[in-house]
Amino acid sequence: MSTHLYLLGAPTFQRAGEAPESIPGKKVQALLAVLFVEPRWHARDALAGLLWGDMPDERARHNLRQALSKIRKSVGEVFEVEHDQLRGGRCDSDVADLARALSQRETLRALALYERGELLEGLSLHEDPFLDWLGAARRRFRDRVCALVDDELRRGELAGAPSDELDALARRRLQLDPACEDAHRALMRILWQGGRRTEAIRQYESCRARLEADLGLAPHAETEALLERIRSEPSKPTVSSERAAPPVVAVMPFTNLAADEQRYFADGISEDIITALTRFRSVMVIARPSSFRFRDAVSTSEIGVRLGASFLIQGSVRR
Repeated sequence: MSTHLYLLGAPTFQRAGEAPESIPGKKVQALLAVLFVEPRWHARDALAGLLWGDMPDERARHNLRQALSKIRKSVGEVFEVEHDQLRGGRCDSDVADLARALSQRETLRALALYERGELLEGLSLHEDPFLDWLGAARRRFRDRVCALVDDELRRGELAGAPSDELDALARRRLQLDPACEDAHRALMRILWQGGRRTEAIRQYESCRARLEADLGLAPHAETEALLERIRSEPSKPTVSSERAAPPVVAVMPFTNLAADEQRYFADGISEDIITALTRFRSVMVIARPSSFRFRDAVSTSEIGVRLGASFLIQGSVRR
């Protein structure tokens, strides 16, 4: 077919041998999305109500006719009409490509298509029925892509796939949903089993921070158990991976040499140092909640092992 619709990311269309063009009009973009994401017969009244639900029926149907006319003039005859129904699919589209990749379990192709952007990215319409439809469609695409990548990661781990390939796939999975704890655990395992223990522990810190920031939650017990296993059963890192990993620094809570009620002052000094060090990309700094858990620990070597830290910063302060 000579025309291709792109509805993932910024809505555009492209004719064979020509440069891509923007699809004119928000309602036209929305109408094409409905027709091509759900390539079935749609009643005109249902489409009019979805996109112009706050208008009288006749006015809504008139606006639908105008939108269809704009599609014919700008994009082409990309939909079918039968009696009082419409159906998309008379040209290729990226949403159809994505649906095929998902059904055929082509993980990398589905991921590459979805990474172009979410459905009708940036579109803003004051039509609640359509916004509900759009939100549900976006969630379906994301959930199906994420589930496919998760399956690929599980099969890859079981089959002993190359760790660099699994690493790249897991990181792309986290780009889709940075707060997905299953994906964080998968990446922790991949790094650990690939001889990158320090990075695996660092990934736990990233997981903990993201869960706290996005969801207000602490890591699940399964994640904590994996962390303890990584700490207690270190894999054998390769020389190259050890050299590539930046040093990990843990700033411990400073000892307060003044009255007990002044402990907040000592903690504040430690927190200021943590904040200052995070500005340097050449080091990885353990987050405050993790290092402060070992406030009363005696053995510095144990603290280093438990935190996966290369260096500990300790001190005392008197006000």
